Amino acid sequence: MTIHHFISGVPHATPESSSRRSFLRTSGLVAGGLMVGLGSAQPVSVTNNSVKNHMLKVDILVRRRPDLTHDQFTAYWRDVHAQLFSSQPVVKQFVRRYVQSRTIANPPQSVLLADFDGIAQVWFDDMDGFHGVFSSQNYRDVIRVDEQKFTDGTRTEFVFSEETSIIG
Repeated sequence: MTIHHFISGVPHATPESSSRRSFLRTSGLVAGGLMVGLGSAQPVSVTNNSVKNHMLKVDILVRRRPDLTHDQFTAYWRDVHAQLFSSQPVVKQFVRRYVQSRTIANPPQSVLLADFDGIAQVWFDDMDGFHGVFSSQNYRDVIRVDEQKFTDGTRTEFVFSEETSIIG
């Protein structure tokens, strides 16, 4: 699946669709070393002195290449890719937040564990920002090339979601 096909298949968030959650599984695409969940996008609005900030969130569920240890994957993602990704012009233009969450070495064995090595969370103002990054030449020529050094793109999954804060 090409980036173009993936992007053209992502529904644009609207107020009517904001309560709907979509899950998209794709092959060969990791969003800028991020793991992903995309949320519905709404602009920042101010009403009666209260600020509401609705961001488009993408959680990218990342799995490492089979020839890498978890420690090798973690070190590369954290120490090399993060700096490369955050230094790119298209990222500086469109990405509002980028967080890497990596699985830990000794999780509790009393729960069902997910089969991925980390989650990259990327926030955008709206769907245009997402498209701006993932359809860019900068993504294809620099970011995607680097992702192939440490991720198994055939097993990368994207989660498009909206956030509701309950505590904190």
